[in-house]
Amino acid sequence: MSKTLLGRLLVTGSACAIASCGGGGGSSFVASTPPPPAGTKVCPGGLTIPVGDPCPASPPPPVSPAVFPGVTTDTDFSALGLEATAMNTSASALKRDGFSVRYDAATKGYLIDLPSRGEFRFEKNSEDSSYWHGFAASGFYGGTVVDVLKPVSTNPEIQLTYTSFGVTSGYYTSEFGFVAFGQATPSSAIPVTGSATYNALVAGRPLDLNGLVKGSAMFQFNFGAGTLSGHFDPVLLYNGVDTNLGTYAFTNTVFGVGSAAFSGQLTHSGTSTLGSFDGLFTGPAAEELMSRWTAPYLNPTTQQWNEMFGVMVGKKP
Repeated sequence: MSKTLLGRLLVTGSACAIASCGGGGGSSFVASTPPPPAGTKVCPGGLTIPVGDPCPASPPPPVSPAVFPGVTTDTDFSALGLEATAMNTSASALKRDGFSVRYDAATKGYLIDLPSRGEFRFEKNSEDSSYWHGFAASGFYGGTVVDVLKPVSTNPEIQLTYTSFGVTSGYYTSEFGFVAFGQATPSSAIPVTGSATYNALVAGRPLDLNGLVKGSAMFQFNFGAGTLSGHFDPVLLYNGVDTNLGTYAFTNTVFGVGSAAFSGQLTHSGTSTLGSFDGLFTGPAAEELMSRWTAPYLNPTTQQWNEMFGVMVGKKP
């Protein structure tokens, strides 16, 4: 995920330009701005161009994308996040509280709150078919890079309506994390009969190297019996190589009849260490879901077991 330096603050000054220098009673003065060269003019913003040329149009202000176009009133979304303070943090030390995402109707903006920084307005600087890319700044060292998954029918990764997630990292600081958010299903709308399978997209990062984790997962719910099974199939993207990390089976799952939430652990045949996940249904009738997770993984470079974390978002086929 590339980062673009948005600006540097340069401060210069001269005491002699404000007041007299030395003790001899010299007069004060303020330096005037020299006129532009003959035949030129200065446009708003300081650009100097030939006098006969039109000034370029000002760039449009950053936009807070309509993540969920159907949401037009003040709305607090359900949010599940995990944030590392730095590389080589243990999964048990990840921050799990302090995440929120809401829509503010007055400003038509999406406001994100993270453990590492106060609430900020998410604004799009660029986009591709899968994500909106943004940068939130709060002081010179307070920048946060944010990518938000597009919950649209044309997204090549997964087509969602009620669920999204953000990938975050500090620009000058070492925090990085994920926050899944969406329109939670009311408890009264959770199915209590039948079964359903949800196919999910996996997004994450390892804690010991600067790579990415992608992949898929499958959640199989029996709503009538109150049971959950499934599996998690992550792939590590590192140094231009994709490494299949194997299948993690759901175990020790917790889900009851009519429950809006679920959780469980992740088991891998190569280690006795268990991962974990917890999640919520999203959409008016549990059409989608979101979850956060942590898991052990075998680092293909060191051949040592370490840890990774992230989120999953999914829907019924």
